[in-house]
Amino acid sequence: MQVLIFRFRQLLTLLLLPLGYLGYYYCRSAWAVIQPVLLDEASDLPGVSLAALGWVAAAGTLAYALSKLLTAPLIDTLGGRSLFALGLVVSALATVALGLGAGLTSLLIAWIASQTGQSVGWGSLIKIASHWFSYRSTGQVLGLASLSYLFGDALVRWHLGLLLDMGYGWRGVALVAAAMTAGTAVLVWLLLRTAPASDYRPLPLPSSTFSSGQRLSFWNRLRVLGRHPAFWMLLFSALGLHTLRETFINWSVTFLVAGSDLTAAEAARLSSVFPLAGGASALLFGWLADLLGPRLRSTASVAALLLLGLLLLGWGSRFGDLSRESLTWLLAGVGLLLMGPFSLLAGVMALDLGSQAGGAATANLTDGVGYLGGLLAGWGTAQLVVQTGWSSIFPWLALVSWIAALALLGYGWFYMRLNKTRG
Repeated sequence: MQVLIFRFRQLLTLLLLPLGYLGYYYCRSAWAVIQPVLLDEASDLPGVSLAALGWVAAAGTLAYALSKLLTAPLIDTLGGRSLFALGLVVSALATVALGLGAGLTSLLIAWIASQTGQSVGWGSLIKIASHWFSYRSTGQVLGLASLSYLFGDALVRWHLGLLLDMGYGWRGVALVAAAMTAGTAVLVWLLLRTAPASDYRPLPLPSSTFSSGQRLSFWNRLRVLGRHPAFWMLLFSALGLHTLRETFINWSVTFLVAGSDLTAAEAARLSSVFPLAGGASALLFGWLADLLGPRLRSTASVAALLLLGLLLLGWGSRFGDLSRESLTWLLAGVGLLLMGPFSLLAGVMALDLGSQAGGAATANLTDGVGYLGGLLAGWGTAQLVVQTGWSSIFPWLALVSWIAALALLGYGWFYMRLNKTRG
């Protein structure tokens, strides 16, 4: 009977993790969807311009990254249902403030608050997943959880784009997004549990970094991780992959409008192809991660990122001359080649290094450092576009993709050496 109860709760957790994290994406994707409308109404919103929105995006990303780094010491002790729900509530309240904003300053403050609330979500999810599921299925479980910011993001963008078509305006879109997030917080609080209540638990994740049974404070764990080059390679690759992802999340709607005859609502719906294809990629790479094992997980990611660079170069060479069908296929290709490798970084690879005891903190550190690279996707993209035009960003993104591939190649090599040393 105890096993049956555990299996039921395990299945419920498997459903609630992506659903709960989807709540964060209603607040996050709302910003990308409303940006073209904010630019159209810039004359009524003091201080709003393309360059200014780039600063807002960069400030939000910086707040998100720093919040992840600051909460890393707490995430393995406090992370779980309570912190997961609290982050949703903070994000919802901040998005209400965003919808009530009257100018650039109020939009900036609201977006920073929203990003700060969102910073505890993924680490809390990792903490819960590590208690409910065996390490042998980590890749597939976290691949499924990644659907929350991939398939879920596609659904959210389609939904919010539909609201624009229905005449809600950017303020109405923000308020609806906040309401959806608040509802998700209620479900998480009522139904989700941090760990099984019974003695029946899944097989814990073995550590390649710490000795068996070793008990360390966060700062001592950080010193142990810092001695391993694989950890630094993981952080460096996170810088590149977050830069790529943040560019397509924050700016895809805007550069689709700039490079085609699409309206803002049409571009919002078309942009959902990127996370939709990314969801399929996360499932595929999660399955490959469990199939190949910890020491070979990075090989498929390296190959995908090398191909991604070539695809981005081709897109940049024909920017402005592409049909809607071509744009659809290009966005799908970017999602397939980028989001699988991205989903492994602060998920299964972080757990490989940090194990059940420190995996959530390792994930938050990886994400936090990665989102510092995302600053380039906000401020850097806006400045480059203002000076040289939208087509100039694609060669730069291709270079970032290839550098990230080299970093992951280094991670795989150092990780194999680490495991060989520890036997």
